Amino acid sequence: MFLYVLGNLFASNDPKPLKPVLALEHIANHSIEEVQKEVGKGEFKLNWKDKKAGCLTCPKYTYKDDSLEVIYIDGKADRITLNHLQAYPFNDYFITALGLPYKEADFKNESVIRWYNYQGFKEIMTFNDGNGQVHYGLIKTHAD
Repeated sequence: MFLYVLGNLFASNDPKPLKPVLALEHIANHSIEEVQKEVGKGEFKLNWKDKKAGCLTCPKYTYKDDSLEVIYIDGKADRITLNHLQAYPFNDYFITALGLPYKEADFKNESVIRWYNYQGFKEIMTFNDGNGQVHYGLIKTHAD
């Protein structure tokens, strides 16, 4: 299931995992068709261009009322953005909301928390909304 009810989250200093917002393993590195089977029909937004990522015409789709954005690079879900996450506290435990085991972040400041090369993902980031909650999350599977 894609999104879980966002209520009843654990307190930010509680070491227990957060309720998952996404089963990341069912999205990352999967084709458009496979992602749509998991989360429902998406809406094509544009062809994304990024020379550094090796992408000249990579399709960007949104799902679930723009709660999920996926850029497909080489036919696979590579850049995944999760929106509307203000119910989650901005801290290291956000990693568990992605269905991943807890690990202290590799980098953090008041604006962003980052994990590098963790659980097969190139980079996982979460951004502060300015009120101590998560604004959005960005997952890079392989590309820069």
